[in-house]
Amino acid sequence: MLHSPAWARLLADVLGRPLTLSPLQEATARGAALVALEALGAIPSALDVPAPPGRLIEPDARRHAAYADSRARHESAYARWKDADVP
Repeated sequence: MLHSPAWARLLADVLGRPLTLSPLQEATARGAALVALEALGAIPSALDVPAPPGRLIEPDARRHAAYADSRARHESAYARWKDADVP
Protein backbone atom coordinates (compact mmCIF):
# COMPACT_ATOMS: atom_id res chain seq x y z
CA MET A 1 0.00 0.00 0.00
CA LEU A 2 3.02 2.21 0.39
CA HIS A 3 3.18 2.59 -3.38
CA SER A 4 -0.56 3.07 -3.89
CA PRO A 5 -1.87 6.14 -2.07
CA ALA A 6 -5.26 5.74 -3.76
CA TRP A 7 -5.66 2.19 -2.43
CA ALA A 8 -4.62 3.27 1.08
CA ARG A 9 -7.11 6.16 0.98
CA LEU A 10 -9.89 3.84 -0.21
CA LEU A 11 -9.18 1.32 2.55
CA ALA A 12 -9.16 4.01 5.28
CA ASP A 13 -12.42 5.45 3.93
CA VAL A 14 -14.18 2.07 3.66
CA LEU A 15 -13.12 1.00 7.16
CA GLY A 16 -13.71 4.44 8.66
CA ARG A 17 -10.49 4.10 10.63
CA PRO A 18 -7.08 5.75 10.47
CA LEU A 19 -4.51 3.73 8.57
CA THR A 20 -0.77 3.93 9.22
CA LEU A 21 1.38 2.97 6.26
CA SER A 22 4.53 1.11 7.18
CA PRO A 23 7.65 2.68 5.70
CA LEU A 24 9.23 -0.77 5.44
CA GLN A 25 9.50 -2.47 2.06
CA GLU A 26 9.39 -5.92 3.73
CA ALA A 27 7.00 -5.43 6.64
CA THR A 28 5.84 -9.06 6.43
CA ALA A 29 9.42 -10.32 6.77
CA ARG A 30 9.91 -8.03 9.79
CA GLY A 31 6.80 -9.51 11.39
CA ALA A 32 7.95 -13.06 10.71
CA ALA A 33 11.35 -12.29 12.21
CA LEU A 34 9.76 -10.82 15.34
CA VAL A 35 7.54 -13.90 15.77
CA ALA A 36 10.63 -16.12 15.38
CA LEU A 37 12.54 -14.07 17.99
CA GLU A 38 9.59 -14.41 20.35
CA ALA A 39 9.47 -18.19 19.80
CA LEU A 40 13.19 -18.43 20.53
CA GLY A 41 12.77 -16.44 23.74
CA ALA A 42 14.96 -13.59 22.48
CA ILE A 43 12.15 -11.07 23.05
CA PRO A 44 9.19 -11.34 25.43
CA SER A 45 6.55 -10.52 22.82
CA ALA A 46 6.54 -9.48 19.18
CA LEU A 47 3.75 -7.07 20.09
CA ASP A 48 6.04 -5.17 22.46
CA VAL A 49 8.42 -4.12 19.68
CA PRO A 50 7.25 -0.75 18.40
CA ALA A 51 6.59 -0.39 14.71
CA PRO A 52 8.56 2.26 12.86
CA PRO A 53 6.53 5.43 12.38
CA GLY A 54 4.71 5.66 9.10
CA ARG A 55 2.42 7.98 7.21
CA LEU A 56 -1.05 8.31 8.74
CA ILE A 57 -4.07 8.27 6.43
CA GLU A 58 -7.22 9.63 8.08
CA PRO A 59 -10.58 8.46 6.73
CA ASP A 60 -12.96 10.89 5.09
CA ALA A 61 -16.29 10.76 6.98
CA ARG A 62 -18.35 11.65 3.91
CA ARG A 63 -16.81 8.90 1.79
CA HIS A 64 -17.09 6.41 4.68
CA ALA A 65 -20.82 7.17 4.90
CA ALA A 66 -21.19 6.65 1.14
CA TYR A 67 -19.40 3.28 1.32
CA ALA A 68 -21.54 2.25 4.31
CA ASP A 69 -24.69 3.17 2.38
CA SER A 70 -23.50 1.15 -0.62
CA ARG A 71 -22.81 -1.84 1.57
CA ALA A 72 -26.27 -1.62 3.15
CA ARG A 73 -27.86 -1.54 -0.33
CA HIS A 74 -25.78 -4.52 -1.39
CA GLU A 75 -26.71 -6.53 1.71
CA SER A 76 -30.38 -5.71 1.20
CA ALA A 77 -30.28 -6.76 -2.45
CA TYR A 78 -28.43 -9.95 -1.57
CA ALA A 79 -30.98 -10.83 1.11
CA ARG A 80 -33.81 -10.37 -1.41
CA TRP A 81 -32.00 -12.43 -4.03
CA LYS A 82 -31.07 -15.18 -1.56
CA ASP A 83 -34.66 -15.57 -0.38
CA ALA A 84 -36.18 -15.35 -3.88
CA ASP A 85 -37.86 -18.46 -5.20
CA VAL A 86 -36.18 -18.63 -8.59
CA PRO A 87 -36.09 -21.91 -10.51
